[in-house]
Order: sequence, then structure tokens, then C-alpha cells
Amino acid sequence: MKSSVSDARSSIEPMKSWVASDLQRVEALLLAHGSNDLTPLLSTVTTRLINAGGKRIRAMLTIISADMFLKCGDAHILLASAIELMHTATLLHDDVIDESSCRRGEKTAHLLWGNKVSILSGDYLLAQSFQLMIKAGSLDVLELLMGVAASISKAEVWQLANLRDTRVGEHQYLEVIKNKTALLFSAACRVGGMINGATAIEINALGNFGLHLGILFQVIDDVLDYRADTATYDKEIGKDLSEGKVTLPLIIALNRATDPDKDVLVSLINGSVSESDLRLKIALQLFEKYAVFEYCNDFMTRCLDSALEALEPLRKYEESMMLEEVLFDTIQRGRIQ
Repeated sequence: MKSSVSDARSSIEPMKSWVASDLQRVEALLLAHGSNDLTPLLSTVTTRLINAGGKRIRAMLTIISADMFLKCGDAHILLASAIELMHTATLLHDDVIDESSCRRGEKTAHLLWGNKVSILSGDYLLAQSFQLMIKAGSLDVLELLMGVAASISKAEVWQLANLRDTRVGEHQYLEVIKNKTALLFSAACRVGGMINGATAIEINALGNFGLHLGILFQVIDDVLDYRADTATYDKEIGKDLSEGKVTLPLIIALNRATDPDKDVLVSLINGSVSESDLRLKIALQLFEKYAVFEYCNDFMTRCLDSALEALEPLRKYEESMMLEEVLFDTIQRGRIQ
């Protein structure tokens, strides 16, 4: 099934209705495990970010994937909550690393309470996440999610070590975002099948779908860093460029640019232009000159098609349509005119 970015057509609200009761249970668990009666400051930091919401895409993926099969007990709720807690912990850590000032429309925790409190709060959420994984009772799932946690850390360190490195290519970039973002999406889909008797073929199909969805999600996020409407997305536009992060738009521009324009791009990455608005303006002019966003659109379309293809072994299940709607909602977010 071939599609395009312009075909995006969906809202995520139908999926939320489909899994509403399970999502309510997830929210309750998140708040219960994010708070601590003995440490009010810890509760304030963690519950503030949990209450800020987000779409809970990873939790929905686990719930929908579990719904395909004969669910046994509450393991899918425990794992959906564990994955969301792991994700929330990485947000606290990322905001410290990136020195971000805004998260989901609010001041970041490290800005309000400092780096030490933010990092330790993230560590606490990770520990709570691991406890929920253990309660779910599957060593295979625990091994999978522990591996994902390690991959996220490795990818973040690699990205830090390679800031402002214009030799970073598309292959390296894809490896980083696979480990930093996509593997958690893949695991969120896989565990729903793993705990409910899915076949190896079905589990692999779920995992491949989640992997392509996660890659798409991160590429969209990296494109929006240059193009987002701040009122809609609560993003700090141009932050990747100012931090020296070499993401897909910059990689394509560097690959296509003439030597003089490449020198300009390198100067932008190295901070030779100090004014952020001017730096972003120059970058966008060069991106337009070299059709960078057209390439990104094509890349998103390939991700979309790969994710749809991954769903083929699961088409006998009604829930596969729900996964497809999550996919189309994601690409709608990144549609570039």
C-alpha cells in the first residue's frame, strides 16, 4: 500500500476512545508510581510532568497490540505504564542535557528545581518503571525493555560525542534515532503480543511496525525543530542547530550544497552566527535552495509505507486498523506543505 505525506488524514481521538478505560488505569498507575509521600519535592517534580500529559502514544501501542490477542490479567496495563514512566524519565534527563527551557508548554524541571533534582527524579521514575516490568511477570519482556533502556543511553552519549560533526551521515543518524527513539516504540508494540500468546511472526510484525513508526516520529520531530509553529507544538525552534545537533535536514543540506554554501552551513553549526533568528533564517534559505524538506517528505513517505507493509501479517485483527490510525496521526503532525 503506497501512500504519501499528503495522504495523512487522521485524528488520534478515535484510538483514545477505543482504549479509554485502559488509558485511565495507566494514568492512575503513573500518578501512583510518580509520587512519594516521604519526599514531597520528588512528587512535585514527577507528577507535574506526568500531569502535563502528552498523547500517551507508547501506552496506546501496548494496549492496542495486547487487544489483538487473548489478554491475560493486567500485564498490559503494567507494561504500558512502565514504558510511559521510562519515556518520562528520559524527558527529565534530556531537558538537563539539552538545557531546554520548555516542555509541553511549561517550564522544564531543571529550570525550576535545578539539574540535580531533575536527574534524580528521572532516576526515580526509571526505578518505578523497572518495578512495574517485574510485576508484569515476563523475563523475556524485562530483558527486551532493559535492552531498550541501554540503547537509549548509548545513543544519547553518541549524539553528545558527535555534536557539530559535519561528517555524520544519514546512516549514522538513522542508527542514533533507531536506538534513541524507535526501539521504545517497537518494544511498546512487541510486549502486547509477547504477554498474550502471539506467534513469533506476529510479534515481529508488531515490532517492525513500531520501529518504522518510531523512526518516522523522530524524523518529524527533527524537521519540526526547523519548521514548527510554536503556538501549536510548544517547541523551541532552531534549538537543534544552536546545539550543534546534526539531524536529517542538516545532513541533506550538507550533502547537496556547493562548497561555498557548505562552508556557510558549517559556520552556522559552529556558532559563528550568534543571533539565533538570523542563524535559523540562513539555514532555512539554504534548505529551500537544496530542496531539503522535499527530501524529508519523501523519507517520511517511505517510513509510512514500510510501517503499513509491516502490518500485513496482522490484517486479520481489527486492532490493526487502530495501529494504522496511530501511524496516520503521527504523519499528519509532520506534514510539510
